[in-house]
Amino acid sequence: MRLWQAFVVFVLCALAQAALAHLVPAFRTVRVDLCLVVLIGTALRVNEQRGFLLGVIAGLATDLVGGGPLGVCALGYGAVGFVVGGLHEALFRGALVIRVLLVLAGTAICAVVIYYVLRLHGDAYSPVVMLPRALLPSAIVTALVGLFVLARMERHPRLYSRHD
Repeated sequence: MRLWQAFVVFVLCALAQAALAHLVPAFRTVRVDLCLVVLIGTALRVNEQRGFLLGVIAGLATDLVGGGPLGVCALGYGAVGFVVGGLHEALFRGALVIRVLLVLAGTAICAVVIYYVLRLHGDAYSPVVMLPRALLPSAIVTALVGLFVLARMERHPRLYSRHD
């Protein structure tokens, strides 16, 4: 996937998750992170540098659509893309369950990076309060959605592979 194509895909994912949050009241607090799922599915096919770059692009698309501080999600998604891209050789042919567990881990990595960036900025939230209310339910719902999205991405590997 070329970088401009990745940006378009991630903007569409961010728009879909924003629309979903407005249409379904339950998704206002429980966030379905479609960008993270697509990032993980794509980063499994590239190396860690390309995974980081895709993560930054996904994060910038999320920041632009979401209206939050620009660059916060880019750092979190970049970290996830780097980790998943580094694991691509070990997990590329892995079972779908492993990939869903990777979505859970990716949600946690992204949340930790965003928490520390916001903490440096002075806008940190309490992790003790947010873990049971928002982070854990969001990670579970994102992993369940990831089952379907990653299975669909497996059927069309050429669309999400590297085409420099």
